[in-house]
Amino acid sequence: MKIWISILFIFSFNFINSQTLDENKVIDLFLKNVISEDDIYNDEIKIRIQYINDLDKKVLINYVQIPDDLIEKLDKKELDLLDKVYKLYFSGVITMESEFSNEQKRKYKSLTPKSRINKILLIDELKNFPDTYSIFSTNELLQIKNKNLTNDLNSIFEIYQKNNDLLKSILKDVDDYRKQFLNAPIYYPNWENVENVDFYNKINVVLWSYSNSKLYFNKIKS
Repeated sequence: MKIWISILFIFSFNFINSQTLDENKVIDLFLKNVISEDDIYNDEIKIRIQYINDLDKKVLINYVQIPDDLIEKLDKKELDLLDKVYKLYFSGVITMESEFSNEQKRKYKSLTPKSRINKILLIDELKNFPDTYSIFSTNELLQIKNKNLTNDLNSIFEIYQKNNDLLKSILKDVDDYRKQFLNAPIYYPNWENVENVDFYNKINVVLWSYSNSKLYFNKIKS
C-alpha cells in the first residue's frame, strides 16, 4: 500500500511539474536564450579587470598622499559636507548592487555567471573611484533624500576649485585614462557637454580623496 501511495505521489508530482513547465515555457525559453548569450560578457569582463587594475596600479598609486593633504586644508563644515554627500553616493551604489543581486536571483535564477561577474566588477569600479554622474544624475530617490544635492555638489565643486593646484594632476590623469575606454563597454559620459563632464569629474576627485583619507578610515572604524 505504501509503495502504491509513493508511486501515486511521484506520478502526481511529475504531472504537476510538467504542467508547471508547460505554463512557463516562455520563461524557460527566455532563460535558455539568456544563458546561451552569457558568453558575450567575456570581452567586457577582461576590459573591466584591465580598467580597474590599471587605474589603481598605474594612476591612483601616484596620488596616495593626496587624500590626507586635501583633508588638512578643509574646515569642519567642508568635511561634514563631504561626509554627507559621500554617504549618499555610497548608498546609491549599495542600492544598485542589491538590485543587481535581486535581478540575478529573480529574473535569471542565478544562471548567468558572466553577467553577474560583469556587474560585480562594475560595482567595484563605482566603489573604488566615484562616478557621481552615474549615481546622482539618474537616481531620483537620492535626489529626494537630499533636496539640497545640487547646492551640495556645487559646494564640492568649489572645494575642488580652491584646491586646484593640489588636485589638477590627478584630475587630468584619471580623465586621460578613462578616455582610453571610450569605445569599450565601460561607461564614460562622452555624449554630455564638456563643462558638465568636467563638473562631475572634479567632484569625483574630491570625494575619492575624502574616502581614502585617514579621517574617513577612522570614522568607519569607530
